[in-house]
Amino acid sequence: MDFSTLAKDIAAFLTPFLPYLLKAGEKATEAVGEQIGGAAWEHAKAMWAKLRPRIETRSCTGEAAQDLATWPKDADAQATFRLQLKKLFSEDAIFAEEMFRTWHTIPLNVRQSVIEVSSHSIAVDGDVSESTVSTGDGIAIQKGKYNIKIDHASGLAIGDNASVERGESS
Repeated sequence: MDFSTLAKDIAAFLTPFLPYLLKAGEKATEAVGEQIGGAAWEHAKAMWAKLRPRIETRSCTGEAAQDLATWPKDADAQATFRLQLKKLFSEDAIFAEEMFRTWHTIPLNVRQSVIEVSSHSIAVDGDVSESTVSTGDGIAIQKGKYNIKIDHASGLAIGDNASVERGESS
């Protein structure tokens, strides 16, 4: 088993959820986690439940998780957390095998669904149909046909069979 790849995959998957996983049990945290992650949130919680006791016994790994939750885009924080997971796996092959199995029970589309979530931005790779995606502070989400608020736009068509017609310019 390649501990580096396992650590990389698990770290990348957990990164968007770490701020919420580290505060697990708080009602508001659960709601936010469910909103941003859906099925991925449930798998992240299950994986974290297995990792957390091990991480809590290693202060450097816990600190690396906290740093990554604080600075998810920081390459050094990402590398440090990956390294700590790799060390954790390499010290206990049985635990690493358990985490490998846990990782591979998560459907591929779920593993790939949330790539990056951070303050005021989201990037996804996968199906987000029937999801609510919001960014920013104070966003009001409405559910209905064609609810949209745009400050400035051109060449925009919304709705069934919508199209943009442009007149000839001289």
